Amino acid sequence: QSMGLTIQEFTQAALNSTHPVDLGSRCTVFMNSSVKQAQKEGASMEDIAAGLCYSVVRNALYKVIKLRDSGELGDTVVVQGGTFLNDAVLRAFELLTEREVTRPNIAGLMGAYGAALTARMHYTDIADGLDEAQVAAISIAVITHAETRRRKAAPETRLHAPGSQLFASR
Repeated sequence: QSMGLTIQEFTQAALNSTHPVDLGSRCTVFMNSSVKQAQKEGASMEDIAAGLCYSVVRNALYKVIKLRDSGELGDTVVVQGGTFLNDAVLRAFELLTEREVTRPNIAGLMGAYGAALTARMHYTDIADGLDEAQVAAISIAVITHAETRRRKAAPETRLHAPGSQLFASR
């Protein structure tokens, strides 16, 4: 919980925003002072929540990936990772990049799948002490664990708030 909200409540609040607060593009670890300032200025919980979603996306695009502008992304964008299981973050990404984004139903598992495939590719050599069946069993365990965590962390369907600045279009 953050801001006194569950993740589902936070997502819904962000999707209900009409004027997201500009909190910059700093790492969210350092956002506390910006959030407190926005609260003092009378910003609603919805607009602060949406502002945090925009901030996460801006930070990733312009500080982590180091894009100069969203045109560098190309026409087709597929997202991965648990952060994108949050519909409000996904919608902020779509609005900031002016792209319709594809979020696979395994977005939160793609890292686990990658790790499992890498393990399978690199650690099947008999000298490593694992045979192919053992690597496959480990891969399935990693994927099953990640899927269980994903199901606990995110709702299965996208939330909708018509008229919102963060209205989830799909």
